Amino acid sequence: MSTHVVVARMAGLAGRAAELRTLLTDRAQVSRGEPGCVGYDVAELLDEPVTFLVVETWASTDAMRAHFGSPEHAAYQLAVGELLARPSEVALHDVGRTTRPAPSTSPTDPGRFG
Repeated sequence: MSTHVVVARMAGLAGRAAELRTLLTDRAQVSRGEPGCVGYDVAELLDEPVTFLVVETWASTDAMRAHFGSPEHAAYQLAVGELLARPSEVALHDVGRTTRPAPSTSPTDPGRFG
């Protein structure tokens, strides 16, 4: 069984960055509670003003389809459209396996210090 990872890159309108940030944050919080949602993260790119990445991970095709077919997602799509400078760039990945490396033992690795 595979998981599905959706990566969306969104370029927002400069004067409406705060609105877009709030909408994306709210959507992430709601989506994380949906059945089959393994992860839903939003990041703002540091080197591109008003550009966000949304990374969603779904446990199954059915869970992902239920999410995208929900009335809540339809309302989100309507709201986000007026906050974007251009259409989002979206990629869907079907992941058969995920490997997580062991924690670093290097004394110079900043990740070791929290």
